[in-house]
Parts: sequence; C-alpha cells; structure tokens
Amino acid sequence: MTRFFSCLLFFSLIGTSLLFSQIDQEAALADQYFLDGEFESSLELYQKLVKNDPSEKNLTRIVGSYEALGEFDEAIKFLDKSVRKHKDLVILPIMKAGLLEKTGNLKQAEKLYDEVIEKVLASEGNFIQIGSYLYQRGKLEYALATYLQGAKKLKREYAFSSEIANIYKQLGEYDKATRYYLNLYAENASNLSTVKLEILNMVGPDSQDKIEETLLKASDKNPNDLGLRTILYEFYVLAENFFEAFVQVKSIDRLFNEDGERVYAFAETMRNNKRYSLSNKALDYLIDRKEDSRFFYQAHMAKAINGELKAFDQLPVDMLSIRQAVQDYETLLIEFDRNPSYFEAIFRQANLQVFYLFELETALKNLNNLVSQLPVSEEWARTNLLLGDIHLMQEAYTKSRNAYTEVSEAFDEGNPQIRALAKYKLAQLSYYKGEFNLSEALLSAIKDNTSNDISNDAIRLNL
Repeated sequence: MTRFFSCLLFFSLIGTSLLFSQIDQEAALADQYFLDGEFESSLELYQKLVKNDPSEKNLTRIVGSYEALGEFDEAIKFLDKSVRKHKDLVILPIMKAGLLEKTGNLKQAEKLYDEVIEKVLASEGNFIQIGSYLYQRGKLEYALATYLQGAKKLKREYAFSSEIANIYKQLGEYDKATRYYLNLYAENASNLSTVKLEILNMVGPDSQDKIEETLLKASDKNPNDLGLRTILYEFYVLAENFFEAFVQVKSIDRLFNEDGERVYAFAETMRNNKRYSLSNKALDYLIDRKEDSRFFYQAHMAKAINGELKAFDQLPVDMLSIRQAVQDYETLLIEFDRNPSYFEAIFRQANLQVFYLFELETALKNLNNLVSQLPVSEEWARTNLLLGDIHLMQEAYTKSRNAYTEVSEAFDEGNPQIRALAKYKLAQLSYYKGEFNLSEALLSAIKDNTSNDISNDAIRLNL
C-alpha cells in the first residue's frame, strides 16, 4: 500500500512538472510572438495563459495585442473587467485612458488620467511606474503631473526632481527645469557635477535668460554656497557674458579664499577667446595682490604673452603691442631678477627684440648672460640657436656656424628634434653661402627621418 502511494506521488510530481514546463514554453512562445509583431498568435496564447496567471505582464500584453490589431473596443472591454478584478494594478486604468484617447473620447480620457493620478496612485512605486509609462509614450504633461503629485503626496520636497526637471526641459520651461535640477544639488551636494552639466547643457539663445534669472535667485538666496556660485560663473562663461563672469570669479575668489586659481584659469580662458583686455584685467587683479597670490609671477608672464598674441592677431603685426610686450617682460624681470629661473620670459623677450625690433645688441647681451648660467639642456640649446640667428643677422657667419654646431654635437645622442633643427640651420647657412655640397650632406642626415618636425623643410631645401 505504501509503495502504491509512493508511485502515485511520483507520477503526480512528474505530471505537475510537465504541466509547468508546458506553461513556461507557451509563455516564452507568446513573448516571442508579441516581440515579432505576430499579435493574433500572441493574443491567443496570452488569453490562455492569463486564466492561470493573471499577472500584470500577461494582462498588459493582451491589451497591447488588441491595440496593435486596432481592436480598441475589445481592449477597453477587457480592461474594464480586469480593473475590477485587479484594483492594485494601477497601470490598467492608465492604459484604458490611453485607449479612450485613441478612440476620440478625449474628455473621458482626461477625466480618467486625472482621477488615477490624483486619487489612485499612493506609493512611490506607483508614481515611478506610471510616470515612466506616460513619459515613454510621449504624454509629458501627464507624466509631469504624476511626478508632481507624487512629491506632494509623499511629502518629499525633492522627490522625482530629476524626472521633473527633464520634462520641463523638453517642454521648454527652462526656468522650472533649472529650479528642479538645483533641487538635486540642494538634496545632496555630491550631485553638483551632474547638476552643473545638466544646466549648462540647456544653455542656448532661447533659454539663457530664464536660466540666468533662476540661478541669480538661488545664488542671492544662498550667497555663501560655493556650488551655486560656481554654476552661475560657468554659466556666464558658456553664455559668453564674460564681464559678468569676471565679476563672479573675483567675488568667488575673495569670498572663498581661493588664492587666485580660478581667476587665473579665467584669464587663460579669455586669452583663448582672444579677449586680451579682459584677460589682462583678471591678471591685474592677481598682480595687485602681490605676494599674497601664488600666481603673481605667472600673472606677469601671462600678461606679457597676451601682448605678443594680440600683436600677431592682426596683419600687419601691431608693433605697439610688440613693444608693450617687451616692456612687460622687462617689468617682470626687474621684479624677479634676470636669472635662469625665469628663462621663458628672457627668451621670449629676446625673440621679439631680435626678429621684430632688431635690437640685436641688447638681446645678444641678455642671451650671453643667460647661456653662461645654463647647464646643457633644452633651454641651453634654444638659447644657443637664437644666438646663432643673431650672429647670422650680424653677418658673423663663423660665430653663427659655431653656435649651431655646438648644439648639434651636444645633442648627438639626446633630443633628436633639437639636433635636427641645429643641423637644418647649418644646412641653411651653407646653402645661402653657396656651399651646396655641404648643405646637401647636412640635409640628407635629417630629411628621411619623418619623426623630425623639420623633415619636410629639409626635403624642400634639399630639392
């Protein structure tokens, strides 16, 4: 008798297992039909499956199949029955509202949307599900109403701020979008980078006035909030309202004791935008602070470089700006002393004196003093090559050749770019003196090495 019941249980379990296996296969097949667009077949199978498994997926797939087949009335009838049986599935009345819209029953649809959003949805999960569903179907106004109602009903000021901001952005309400993005920062300061990126990505001709207004209100309300001030400053830079950006960056520097770092970065940004005057104003702010700023020397240097760039930014070259840049370098070197620590200032000043002002003796004196203090290095090589150029301009050809040769031999195993440049200058000197065989021999050593920056020039001269 015991053996009989054991066998009966065994075959019962096998039967149950086979039944579940068959259901799983039918469910997989129904899903495949639905995804492949074979909606008549998927509808038939889901209707069979829903009898034993009235899950949300099976119910919504039946509605989706009816809808795809254009059988809207059948879908609505099915939903009416399902809503009564499954009051917890809040997606079902929302789907019905969508179908009512498609059948032209707009007032009924609107009433149902409002009723579900305001009265039926209760949990955070409900609001997330319905908000996402409506958003994906392009129902932005209803999705927005869902999230706003969710924040209100859950009594959480910052709930769904990201979703709400994103919808406002798509609706073109940039002031509200900005305000809700700022809510994310107010909720958690670690969201600053994300919030800043989202707001700055909205900036454009149609949006920047609204964004500026919202940022100013937030900043005025919280003047000691560095994050808000940073967003406002970067907004002005992106909007190319550089004067207001300068006002903000100075204020940030003073209020938060930033030691000039952000101001110096702003000066570089202005240089890159060819706003040399405003760049110089930022640099003057740092210079006026004198030793209080670790950017004191860099500010002097950058201001002189601005003069150079401004001079070359127009044709013919602005000689007044060249002279001003030379004077700015001189002011810097008087302040800091003319020694190898300030190589770049000495070299750039000499370069302008040689090739634009033709003040050869002054440059020669300063460079000779500099090269005597330098070890063999890239800086030493650059100085020697410029000395060679000066000797060439003074027609002191032997001195010029010696300077170039010294660099070429010193970097025999070192920096290949400097060695190639020295050889090229030697080849040029030989060429213009009519020593064509020597020039060709020097050029052959560098013209085939395309890794050298000077190789193309060497090829042309060789030809």
